[in-house]
Amino acid sequence: MCPSISALLSPSRGASTHPLAPLLSSLGIEVVNCAQNLNIVQAKFWQNFLLRNLKVASEIEIAIPRGSRREDFHQKLQKLFQPTKDYHRFGEYGVYDVVVEHCGIEIQVIGTVPYYPFLLAQYNKIFSVLSSVGARTKATCGLHFHFLCETLLDPLPSIIMENFWNLIRFFAPELKYITSAGERPRGICRRRNHNSHLELVKWETGEISLQQIQEFLRKSPQVPEHQNFLNLQHLVFNHKGAISNLHFELRFLDADLCPASLVAKIFLCLSLLLCAIEISQLGRAKCGDSQLWKKKTSILDRLSNNDGTLAESDTSSLTSDDFQFLKEKTEQMLNFLRIVLISFPQNPSLRVLEFLKENPLSFLRARGWSWQNIARVLAQLGKPENREIEIESKLEELINFSEITGCSSEEIWKKLACGLLNLTPDQLERTLFRLARLKRIAWNQEQGSYLFLNEES
Repeated sequence: MCPSISALLSPSRGASTHPLAPLLSSLGIEVVNCAQNLNIVQAKFWQNFLLRNLKVASEIEIAIPRGSRREDFHQKLQKLFQPTKDYHRFGEYGVYDVVVEHCGIEIQVIGTVPYYPFLLAQYNKIFSVLSSVGARTKATCGLHFHFLCETLLDPLPSIIMENFWNLIRFFAPELKYITSAGERPRGICRRRNHNSHLELVKWETGEISLQQIQEFLRKSPQVPEHQNFLNLQHLVFNHKGAISNLHFELRFLDADLCPASLVAKIFLCLSLLLCAIEISQLGRAKCGDSQLWKKKTSILDRLSNNDGTLAESDTSSLTSDDFQFLKEKTEQMLNFLRIVLISFPQNPSLRVLEFLKENPLSFLRARGWSWQNIARVLAQLGKPENREIEIESKLEELINFSEITGCSSEEIWKKLACGLLNLTPDQLERTLFRLARLKRIAWNQEQGSYLFLNEES
């Protein structure tokens, strides 16, 4: 059910009335009030600012085609992609560099502000080239996302990243499951050593700060700093503990040669960050169910380890009950993120993720599916609907030109808008919410209509 735009834009939401509060409780997440809590104005500012300025870059690891020489294949890809080696010069494919890696070759993609239709078109072009030259994956190959913001108008409050760390930590088994892409039932994901969760599960923000955790990760004898499940090495904190340089890396994803899948996973991670901002109005999130956490960490250790043959994780000890647990918890995670995922314009990521919840790439590949077949099926799920684009355009026009005014309440305005645009109430709420992610919307009682506000209002 889509949340009401009125409730989401209300300036007086408290912890008990916040749309996420009951979901957090049902998940087993406790929220502890703290002095660093954001108010609603701060939360909306950071959500809007990051949606407009945060860039997501990727590193796509691939294996050399059988029978090819690494040097020859490397040169061929450099010639095809023409990497710019300049983060501010995009080029035809948006490729920064093509480098030799332990897995074979790594394609480094320049960061852009995430917009689904653009990203899908870009990765379709990149993967079309990779498919044409016979690129493949093997158990050493991973996928990394870099989230970075080149300029912060103000230091980012540390509570946002602390809540993001705790959410990634809490959902680590689900995230590893839904992004697994191994090709054998006994090895559904790659080995732990380049995306280790061992430090992640050890540290929860609250009694210690994220800055302290960063220092622990830097000095860890167990996990090299840059090989953490969530890599914090590029974050810079100022003297007050706020974040002056926002750059973190998510390393837990397995190699992915399917455009719709890769782009949906970008929005999965972005949704967790936006939810961390929402939670920061209530306090600091932490695991509140010790038995649940014990079960999750046990499954995570058996899901991601260094015990498999070659570069695989040995997942043979996971039972059908364990996989059912992972599926159910992944469904809960997506339900928790639904409020954000449906808000992105022209974005079917939720449909793709719900398919992957039932059929992670690892399950499909273990059944013998090729990357081409997987991409073909997910392309249909990941196709933005023309009807949604049309609705957004018409609703934006209706508000811009004040076609409905003089309404005594929001409910009356919505009924008239539904009639004028031939929409159901739920379609209208979803579209209003998506528009609110791009522009600031407010109800104006004097005019009796919704208005778009400028950034300074």
